[in-house]
Amino acid sequence: MPLFLLRCLDVVGAAAHREQQRAAHVAHVRGSGVVRMAGPMVNDSGAIVGSLMIIDVQDFARAHAFVENDPFRRAGVYGSVDIDQFRMTFTAPPQTALDLGSAPQSAAERLDAVRKK
Repeated sequence: MPLFLLRCLDVVGAAAHREQQRAAHVAHVRGSGVVRMAGPMVNDSGAIVGSLMIIDVQDFARAHAFVENDPFRRAGVYGSVDIDQFRMTFTAPPQTALDLGSAPQSAAERLDAVRKK
């Protein structure tokens, strides 16, 4: 199946609303079975300004339906969404703790660090 890149930008002032909808959003993403990569986009000061996801679905219509059913989109957290077909041509080999210079953080630990900024 083709991959689609979803670039979802939050409306200004969406932080509190984003936090209220986070559990439902995470359940949607994790429960979908189509998300290959996802995470928040942050600005220079570390504030979350949107989300980026790569999903594996049959066509643009299904990519559009996936994002329109996301709790963040339904609740008005996302002000704009761009959907583009994506061809993966390279992936980096997994890094080890030695490559990173320290033990890798879990996704939850990295997100907590972003939120504390």
